[in-house]
Amino acid sequence: MPESISGQTRASPHVRWLVNKIAVVKGDLARVDTEQALLEARRQRLLHALNALESVSAQVSRPELPAIAPVVQAHNERYGGRGRLRTWIRDVLQGIAPESIDTFTLLAMAEAAFQLEFSSDKLRQNYCRNTLGRALRAMLTAKEVERLHDLETANKPGVWRWVGDKAPTLAELASRADEVESWHSR
Repeated sequence: MPESISGQTRASPHVRWLVNKIAVVKGDLARVDTEQALLEARRQRLLHALNALESVSAQVSRPELPAIAPVVQAHNERYGGRGRLRTWIRDVLQGIAPESIDTFTLLAMAEAAFQLEFSSDKLRQNYCRNTLGRALRAMLTAKEVERLHDLETANKPGVWRWVGDKAPTLAELASRADEVESWHSR
């Protein structure tokens, strides 16, 4: 009986295995080709940006800047990968829900968790305000956390808590308080 993969006759397990492996390798090659094309397009955009920046440095009478500028890995996976800081903040806030935490305490926990070292208090404050603050504000926009502090209070740490099934929002608590009050006043 002739072996066929067209479905008219049953192929042996060896042939089916071989066809499956060929299909998997072809799929992997197609994915690699797609990724390679995307990377090449990104490389071209970056080269174009670098050429533009080199042109600007020449126009400001500093043509040596491109040669002396160091290579910086902007996303060096400091926190174990892209998005890991927010994931860590999410885990901390979920773990203490419905309680809240202030930004300075969160900063101290991040220092320990990610082995962060700051050479000055100013750098520590900048990290707190910019890196942690940006992550918290993004989570606020995504309605994952709730801001419990007043924006008008300057020079005080922000207070945050997880918004989930465990933690009702302040608006919900106020609404429930009004309901309970109206029920008791009957």
